[in-house]
Amino acid sequence: MADLRFGTFLAPTMLPVYQAITDEVGARLGMSTELVVETGYENCRNDLNDVCFPEFHEAVRDVLVGLHRDPEFKRRVLGRGMVERFVAVGPGAYDDIRRMVDACEAAGFTKLR
Repeated sequence: MADLRFGTFLAPTMLPVYQAITDEVGARLGMSTELVVETGYENCRNDLNDVCFPEFHEAVRDVLVGLHRDPEFKRRVLGRGMVERFVAVGPGAYDDIRRMVDACEAAGFTKLR
């Protein structure tokens, strides 16, 4: 089992970018990592980041927000995903997305018919 698991619910075309980021975080922290593709919104809604690796939270955040300082990584990986840089935000930054998901679920828009 990996020391750190990262989850994504993004488009398949972004998977190589997020895999490279996951690998880089692991390399910089000296830990094994795993990228998991989520199949539902539940983990995203619950802010499991702090629950899954609270002892590594600051270290992972520091690596992520500093990746843009490596010019080669920024060009090769972040640029490929059209990512300028990462910034630290709190759980409240995603409240509008949670409200949109809740509204879509209430309206039945997340179910295939």
